[in-house]
Amino acid sequence: MSLISTDLAKLFQGDERITQTCIEGPGTSAGKTLVFALSDAEGGLTLVQLSDGEWVNHDEHLPFCNTHWGGVLHRLKKYVEGD
Repeated sequence: MSLISTDLAKLFQGDERITQTCIEGPGTSAGKTLVFALSDAEGGLTLVQLSDGEWVNHDEHLPFCNTHWGGVLHRLKKYVEGD
């Protein structure tokens, strides 16, 4: 189940990005910024970049978030490629 249902084709026009800032959450989540950016790549491909910033090396939540976003991007890849 998805908490957000959005037609991304309607959100993005060319090389654009969506920026989201967490206003509250567990641990050190509040204040962190998440950026999804799409841009054209060679061969008619689209480059998807995810930036989940403002982490410090000793943050105990970093390994979880790193693994979580890897899974999200993998599922996005499978969806886009029709697997």
